[in-house]
Amino acid sequence: MIKPIQFVKSLWQLQIIKAEIAKGNRKLAQHLILARKKQGYKLTLLERLFLENQGQTKQNSDYLPGRTATIARQKFTTQQKLIQKINSAFHLIDHDGHKIECTGIEESIFTKLETELVIFLEKIIDAVDLNKNQVKQKIKEAYRDLNGLKKGIDPTYDKAFSPHVYFIKYFLDNVYCSYLAYFFIYQSGQLKRNLKILDIAAGPATMLFGLSLFLESLADYQEIANFTCSYYSLEKQRNLQYRGLQFWRQYLDSLKLPPNIFYQFNTVNIFDYDNYSSKLPRGFFDLIIIAHCFFYQGKDRSKSFDIYRSIFKQCLRSEGRVLLVVQGNKFYKMFDTYPDENIDKERYLIDTLLDSLGLQLIFYKYLTSTGKRTSSKENFKKFILGNLPEQPQMDKVKWEYLNYKNPSKYVIDDFVIYAERQF
Repeated sequence: MIKPIQFVKSLWQLQIIKAEIAKGNRKLAQHLILARKKQGYKLTLLERLFLENQGQTKQNSDYLPGRTATIARQKFTTQQKLIQKINSAFHLIDHDGHKIECTGIEESIFTKLETELVIFLEKIIDAVDLNKNQVKQKIKEAYRDLNGLKKGIDPTYDKAFSPHVYFIKYFLDNVYCSYLAYFFIYQSGQLKRNLKILDIAAGPATMLFGLSLFLESLADYQEIANFTCSYYSLEKQRNLQYRGLQFWRQYLDSLKLPPNIFYQFNTVNIFDYDNYSSKLPRGFFDLIIIAHCFFYQGKDRSKSFDIYRSIFKQCLRSEGRVLLVVQGNKFYKMFDTYPDENIDKERYLIDTLLDSLGLQLIFYKYLTSTGKRTSSKENFKKFILGNLPEQPQMDKVKWEYLNYKNPSKYVIDDFVIYAERQF
């Protein structure tokens, strides 16, 4: 079990080391880093780069500050006004440094996305050569498959209307989470101006939409014309991927200034790694994302973790990062335990998960609509009715095809974990 005092001590030491490097006190910084290493702490990328270059000549020893400055220029500088605006719009409350209560939304941006999504769904449903009752039957069949998540069963997503149900039921909430994930990366000063992203088990490219929406917010405060992103997705279900690509193109057409994002959608089964690994570029990606692709079945989870580790090792740049998004209840079920307010337990599980993936933590956030790690179903139903942002346009679609009676709300219950490779 990790002791809180050790974690706080480690953060405190890192702040001192960064301050000494900034002052030019290189010998003292080296001494402090070596002391941390001796104490058993895993060194950060900055510390490792510093040690690697300390043994070189005077000319080469100036490399790290120069490299640090270059890396800094490659990232967006954080704007406090934007951070304040997002904190206010989303009603973000930081309870303990990790648990973030979230009950608001950036209304103008998400209303536009919801509008475009409803238009898109109406268009592709109307184009189906089936009568309304047949459509509803097909949607129910896909809904039963996706609803297996509530029973601890991994969906197949292979029904004809799986993409439609995903867009109706999960897409907006997941983009909501994705937006906030990019926000926290930005707030930490680590959002690059030139990104190469690999999105594993990407579905309809949900994480790509979250990035685009966050860039819309960012554009009001910073120049983003020089931002570029190469987005490379892997997804097993061709139909899910195809519908995502269709909607992505429609959404881009609705934007006055679409972001500079170059995308490639690749249909592969992640478990077929031996047959596609040679096609993945080596040491290329700045950010590898795995969002909501953590399996209930232990056999599949173990095999997927082996593949994820291999992909990180093969495809991630030395200074690259990994973004994991895990649904709250699923996170705890993977360890056969339950959520509670024990932060030490939570941090231990986070480290255990990362260690099994060959990663080490940079930061994590638990995003929750209720501000709690646990809540009863009855209390939760009462809470969401009066406290969370609505999806009024999607309401009509849910009422028609999924027989929803209560108003649709943006709900979040996810761990956002930002990590780097172990060395």
